[in-house]
Amino acid sequence: LVSIIGWRRWADDNNRAKYSKLLFGPLNMNPLMIKFIMMSITKQIKQSFWTNGIGRFTEKEIYEKGERLINSVVTTMGDNKFFFGDKLSTLDISIYGHFGGMYQLCSCMTWGINKTLPAKLPYMKEMNEYLKRVEIECFGELKYWKDII
Repeated sequence: LVSIIGWRRWADDNNRAKYSKLLFGPLNMNPLMIKFIMMSITKQIKQSFWTNGIGRFTEKEIYEKGERLINSVVTTMGDNKFFFGDKLSTLDISIYGHFGGMYQLCSCMTWGINKTLPAKLPYMKEMNEYLKRVEIECFGELKYWKDII
């Protein structure tokens, strides 16, 4: 999943500029410096994706792999409150960290070959409810999660 998230942020041409603004926008850096940094980082990351293997697939195949991963989490969880039942586990917290970032960026980053915003990731309703449950269990309230549906 980490490779799919990285691809979405760094290798998808449509999203890279948006991600750059999220990273560097608050820093008020020289635009030429940002461009130089982004070119250097992007080159290294794309090489890493190629070495990792994910960079050898087409964009469509990469996003299909991401959708299969999301599908496997949602179907394995079924009607459980959390991944392993009614009790929060470290896996739920890990899923919150990875999937939360993917879903929260739907308003500014696209998903798949459809380049419209807001992005439509699979199982948005189910993941929205699940990620809210995890956050409430961890913090006692919704502190950071913003509804995505």
